[in-house]
Amino acid sequence: MRKSLIAALAVAFLAISASPSAASPLPQPRGWVAQIGTLAYLTTPNYSGLAPISMATSQATLGVGTFNHLSGELILVDGVLFRVSINGRPSVVPATRTTPFIQAIKFRPQLSLRIPAGTACADLLPIIDDAVGTTSGVVALRVEGSFRRLQTRSVEGQSEPYPPFPDVVAQQTLFTLDGLAATLVGFRSGPDLAGLSPVGVHLHGVTSDLQAGGHVVSCVAGKGVKIQLQVTKGIRVLGS
Repeated sequence: MRKSLIAALAVAFLAISASPSAASPLPQPRGWVAQIGTLAYLTTPNYSGLAPISMATSQATLGVGTFNHLSGELILVDGVLFRVSINGRPSVVPATRTTPFIQAIKFRPQLSLRIPAGTACADLLPIIDDAVGTTSGVVALRVEGSFRRLQTRSVEGQSEPYPPFPDVVAQQTLFTLDGLAATLVGFRSGPDLAGLSPVGVHLHGVTSDLQAGGHVVSCVAGKGVKIQLQVTKGIRVLGS
């Protein structure tokens, strides 16, 4: 399995595809990350929606991103689209809303690992890179279990002229979710994708009772936390 994963990454490449202007959902090729916008666009800064979320989420089951004007954290778990606003509570929202940035995929895990208790989110990057045998490309991931420590965030919606992204994050609302069971989803992007995707591990999550969530700032695993990984074929940028 490990050799096949490395081989898959060796032939993977990044596809930037021009998409039709229609807002209808698009069928996504198997194994590719569907993306609207880029990190470079978001941090220009420009938080205006580029396309409906549905353009990237056709058949997708896992995803992360944000909403028009940066108005909340976007989490796609098991095909259900959640928005976490500054009240910290996930709400199910329609995919007709627009987004300046989303990454989504139909998640088909290829590897499953147990994470030792006490492992921090900051320690996941070398674990993932070692498991897949490379630091390049995009790996979709799902982390599930109970967490000794878990801190998430959301930010308030912005209006033009947009402030720089670091200034928005400086005003973030933080949520402490220690001791709770949660599902965290997202992507590990290699340095070869700088400007296109957040380099490193980018996770959003919701608690198992669906009462809290957001962008994951930090976490420490409890007992029995599992991580599932899928080596993707690359990223297809849509709707730009």
